[in-house]
Amino acid sequence: MAVGNSLGKLLGKSPLKPLQEHMRMAAAAVHHLGPLVEAARADDWKQAASQHKQVLKLAADADKLKRLVIA
Repeated sequence: MAVGNSLGKLLGKSPLKPLQEHMRMAAAAVHHLGPLVEAARADDWKQAASQHKQVLKLAADADKLKRLVIA
């Protein structure tokens, strides 16, 4: 057990969990692109703007998380 703790201290905290969360957020942003394009094609600019807002928010949240991981 002491070897595992020493190794953990040497290597530091794993970035995998935050990177997985970043990927989840990025995938959620991409999920809104289809409805955004469909709304634009249908000239439903209110819906397109709503989807665009969601894409921007999720992308910004993912970028904040990425900066925390890198820092």
